[in-house]
Amino acid sequence: MNVCYKCQKRIEQPEFCGECGKSIPLFAESCPSCGFEVRWVKFCPKCANDLRAQAVNDGLIPAAAEPAGRGRASRRGAREAEIGGASRRREGVSPSPSRAPAAVTPLTPPTPPSPPPMPELPPVPVAPTDTEIDAQKALLNRLFRYERVYDGYRITGLNNANEYGEIEIPWIVTEIGDSAFSRSAGTNRISSVVIPWSVRRIGYDAFKGCKFLSKVAVPGSVEKIGECAFANCSSLSDVIIADGAKEIGNYAFSQCGFLSRVYVPGSVQVIGRMAFAGCSSLSELIIADGVKEIGCQAFGDCGFLPSVYIPGSVQIIGENAFANCKALSSLTLENGVGNIGKQAFRGCSALSSLNVPGSVVSIGDCAFEGCEGLTEINVLSGVKEICEKAFTRCRKLKQVSLADGLKSIGNQAFSKCVALRRIVIPRSVAIMGVGVFLECSMMLSIKCETAIQPGGWNTSWHIRNEYRVYDSFYTRSKYYKPKWNAR
Repeated sequence: MNVCYKCQKRIEQPEFCGECGKSIPLFAESCPSCGFEVRWVKFCPKCANDLRAQAVNDGLIPAAAEPAGRGRASRRGAREAEIGGASRRREGVSPSPSRAPAAVTPLTPPTPPSPPPMPELPPVPVAPTDTEIDAQKALLNRLFRYERVYDGYRITGLNNANEYGEIEIPWIVTEIGDSAFSRSAGTNRISSVVIPWSVRRIGYDAFKGCKFLSKVAVPGSVEKIGECAFANCSSLSDVIIADGAKEIGNYAFSQCGFLSRVYVPGSVQVIGRMAFAGCSSLSELIIADGVKEIGCQAFGDCGFLPSVYIPGSVQIIGENAFANCKALSSLTLENGVGNIGKQAFRGCSALSSLNVPGSVVSIGDCAFEGCEGLTEINVLSGVKEICEKAFTRCRKLKQVSLADGLKSIGNQAFSKCVALRRIVIPRSVAIMGVGVFLECSMMLSIKCETAIQPGGWNTSWHIRNEYRVYDSFYTRSKYYKPKWNAR
């Protein structure tokens, strides 16, 4: 159980306060006692240092954020103290009557962030001497179990199951085999692995469950990162993939709870299914131009991810790709992005505005369902289809702009959007589903510009209530039954 530092409400989720919506800050980036990187824990898992008390002593969080007791009175007192302090700070501050209203900044795609620097890796000699080769073989014999393959060596395991610290893989190795390090994951204390440019493949489950592994740099020579290669590496905080890698396999980095930064280069064609799912501390994501597909649930349940920039090279955003990213407040879809899959951004409750470029052909079923902070949607010309329940339960949605060229609006596409007051259906729409505006406000005004009755437009398209429906030939003050407005 945690406490919001803004309103002192007890909450269950660590990402947001359910009462005020304020994002919960971290107690500490790392343990002050041992330096072990931590995210949202009361005690350091390495040395059991009390991070909450240490953070209060160091001034990282206010002392008022820790209530004296569990009773209602203690929480109320902390809340009143905070409100009283805020009101005292506001005393004597008079608003300026001549202040001009803030200018509205147009929604323009931001410049993609630059990739982080790749750490220097040991070079692979072009013409190694016999002495250099012998030294690499000695290192291989001392640390690893291995087997010979046609173009070098494949690591199959560790000689010492209790190996610790940093491990450097010899440059005569071309493959890291399946489950090579995960077989000793319960006993080894490897903190980092230096992967040379000679490695072309990282097998499935290669480092799975290595709980002390904290940093990984994957060279561009690696063509594919195998399934579950780094899954459940609970201390992994930083992943850099060099330009040249082709594919990130399914579940490759899933459930890495401390992972905070990910860079995906443009050479990667496919980000696999659930590749980074459940990385609850992920706060920085860079997807470079060149990526073609973001797989199903690739970044699902990344609760601290604040912004996403999707380049125009992405043709497929898979089902649930960013579902339940509750901190996601900024989403940029660059022109060129293809289809948006089912439930792709479902439950992104902090998202406030959305621009859908004309390159998107279809907005999938339930794509933005439950985005309760969404207030504005702008669908540009070129989008052909809004599928079933695409924007259902967007309870703060007030403004919807649908460009001409839209052909179909699916069943319950805007149902339960209770704040929506006005919408114009463009003349290009040929199909209207059932219950498109089901359970919307009684004050909703609908203007239909189509020249002929859209298929599917019938008396059940908004079942429960009468709606105020108008077009250019009628005044807004008149009520009509939920049926086609014949001109």
